[in-house]
Amino acid sequence: MYALVTNEKGIVVGQLLEVVNGTNLEKLVGQNRISREQLRAVKAQLIQQVEILFRHGVRHGDLVAANVLVELGKDSVSANLIDFQKRILRAPERSLDYELQAIERMFLKLENEL
Repeated sequence: MYALVTNEKGIVVGQLLEVVNGTNLEKLVGQNRISREQLRAVKAQLIQQVEILFRHGVRHGDLVAANVLVELGKDSVSANLIDFQKRILRAPERSLDYELQAIERMFLKLENEL
């Protein structure tokens, strides 16, 4: 996500998206094309992204490996959340802990698949 668009009251009313390259995380793990070290880097980036979204009142709502695009460079890893169609704006029942626990569950499963 490039930016959130807010109205004069600070309520998120839209988003600007960027074109991102990469392969979805589910496919990378399934094809054994990502290392544990790279997977840890992806996890750290996703936690940071979810925390930023949470501060702006946005919950992704569908944190699964298929909704993470990863671009693997020679010495770098870049991860981006995609598919915000199920995003939840200002949903109090979805706390930050809820979203972070979803990430933890996803990565426990992925690590077992490697």
